[in-house]
Amino acid sequence: MLGAPVSAAGAIGAVLFLNGYYEFFNLAGAFLSSPWTMESFGGDPGKNKSARGYVKKTVARGAVISGAAVLISGMWWPLIGTAIGAVDLWLTYDGALNRSEQQGTVGWQSPSGQGWKGLSW
Repeated sequence: MLGAPVSAAGAIGAVLFLNGYYEFFNLAGAFLSSPWTMESFGGDPGKNKSARGYVKKTVARGAVISGAAVLISGMWWPLIGTAIGAVDLWLTYDGALNRSEQQGTVGWQSPSGQGWKGLSW
């Protein structure tokens, strides 16, 4: 309940939850680039497959590490935070790669011709 006194375990659980979520994205940043990059290159079947492989490996790494945090802390918060982060990451990157497949984008160029090269300068 909001405003009620918080136990030390509750406070630690909240920190572990936040760390589970945010540290998962630090892990993702170390192993993946960005959804924008995935959307820029994912039309290439080889790069798309590779990107999806890195997403799977990142989710697996996050699960292992947060599982260890559960064992160490005796609380489920790290795994809960990581699971939410993993679902968010999976949906974001899957959407970017699906858009890239549909557009056939395989590089920095703009399929619409409206990118940097389309400017009048």
